[in-house]
Amino acid sequence: MKWKVTKNPSIVDLFEIVGDVFEDDRGMIFSLLDKDIYRNLPSGLDFKHVKFNSNEKGVIRGFHGDSKTWKLVSVITGKVQQVVIDLRKDSKTYGRTFEINLEQKSNVAILIPPGVANGFQSLEQGTIYCYALSYAGEYADAGDQFTLNPNKNEFFSNWAIKDQIVSKRDKNA
Repeated sequence: MKWKVTKNPSIVDLFEIVGDVFEDDRGMIFSLLDKDIYRNLPSGLDFKHVKFNSNEKGVIRGFHGDSKTWKLVSVITGKVQQVVIDLRKDSKTYGRTFEINLEQKSNVAILIPPGVANGFQSLEQGTIYCYALSYAGEYADAGDQFTLNPNKNEFFSNWAIKDQIVSKRDKNA
């Protein structure tokens, strides 16, 4: 598997990772994690847990994050408008956003550092989104995370689809 790892200039420690995709008449196969990509990423990453979620078209999840978790995010099927916001007050890129469409056929993943908010909107029905998580200690579940309202914050609210489905947690943030 060949990997292209690029440090994204928009936000400190944000990486874009592109892997090969093999396609034939049966379908496709690609990898999200491989030991070879670690050579080009920050040391100490230890992916402990992988989560998937399925999304209706228009669903917005986020913005969420915490101070210790690295998130390697990708799309298994479908397409999302991926947005990250640097909320680390000591970062030279504090307040900056980065936006990209992630979709199955591109095999692009984004490595999001701790302290950076993760949010996305599903652009297609049945989109499946994947998070591989690296953190020290115990997992920081919803109660231990920060949350920004995806439509009422000072950094970003320009979502592609205006007919949105947003959780109570995110609406009340």
